[in-house]
This record gives sequence, structure tokens and C-alpha cells, in this order.
Amino acid sequence: MTSHQEHLKRIRDKYPLESAEALHHRRLSRLDRVAVWLARHTGEPRFFGALAFATSGWVLWNVFGPASLHFDPLPNFPLLNGITKVTQLCFLPLVLIGQNLESHRSKLRAEQEHRAMMRDAEETELVLERLAHLEALLTGRPKAEGSRE
Repeated sequence: MTSHQEHLKRIRDKYPLESAEALHHRRLSRLDRVAVWLARHTGEPRFFGALAFATSGWVLWNVFGPASLHFDPLPNFPLLNGITKVTQLCFLPLVLIGQNLESHRSKLRAEQEHRAMMRDAEETELVLERLAHLEALLTGRPKAEGSRE
């Protein structure tokens, strides 16, 4: 291997790049994955629509359905109230954990982008040095030590 190829290899070893998504996904536990999924999907219109549909169906059945089949009495629907409270208690921490994990993923992506920029800068520096060396060879002028001209 030539010296510039060795130098490129050292630069790439110094700044290894990996997909931030893959790295982040590998670090997540099963509960973390559930939290991320919930954080992503509970804010979607489909989720709100499904929740509104289920709640409306529940209320309509217990108001207008056959009286003998009402399972959650008027006026305050205690079963629906209890289910709603328990759901909120479970979902809220998971959604917050999911948002926190998404924040970690963003930071990881920023770190990977920084590595890529540092690697590109060093590789560009190497290319400029090689070009200056080739220019010096073509023009017959010796390259001044430490200069790019």
C-alpha cells in the first residue's frame, strides 16, 4: 500500500462511520422499542381517530343500546373512566421514555454526522497535499514545507 492509501486508512480508522439508525436500534431494549413505537404512533391522526371511534361507540352503546345490555351506567360511565385513567397512567411514562429515546437517536445522528465531516475534512486535506505535491512535480518547483502553494 502506498503512503497516501495508508494515510486514508488511518483517517477512516480514526473516524469509523456506522448508520446512526442501526447503532441506535441495537442499543434499545424491548421495552425501549415499545416506548418508541408508542411515542411515534400515539401522535398520529389514525390513533386519535381510533380512540375517538372506540369512545364514541362505548358511550353510544351505553346510552342508546338495549337497556338490558348496558354495561357501563350513566351518567359518569365509571368503567370507561377507570379504563381511561389506567391507560393514561401506562401510556404517559412510555410516551415520555419514547420521546427521550428519540432525542438520544437525534444526538447519535449528530455525532455520526460530525464524525463524517471530520473524516471528510482530513481526507480533503490529504487530497490537497497530494495535489500540491503533483503540481510541484509538474512545474519543477519544490514545494515549500508546510505551504499549499
